[in-house]
Amino acid sequence: MLVLAHAPESGIHAIISSAADEYNIATSSISSILSIATASAVSNLSVDVQDIIAFASSVYEEVTAAVGSVVDQATGKINNAFSEATGSVGTSISEATTPTKQVTGKENPTTISRASFKQANMTCR
Repeated sequence: MLVLAHAPESGIHAIISSAADEYNIATSSISSILSIATASAVSNLSVDVQDIIAFASSVYEEVTAAVGSVVDQATGKINNAFSEATGSVGTSISEATTPTKQVTGKENPTTISRASFKQANMTCR
């Protein structure tokens, strides 16, 4: 969630909001269709209840697939933002150690200070 809050792509929030809106519309539609089917069955109208239920089921399946797709897109964007963030940390560490490596040929600044200390100690004696 921390990555999501700091993600450079503002579209992530819009995608999630859009998915929630579509889900709410779909569930409302399905509820309406089922209430019509129930009312039709109770009042013995000529409406074919099975067709209405089949239609409601197909709408539900389509919406579920669409919401799943949107969630997958949002998850992919979050993963990309996380990869970029962790890559930046690695790059920063690499950049921080590069000057040390160029001067001494060694990666670890602690090793350099110990070596310098030993060398300075030997020179003073």
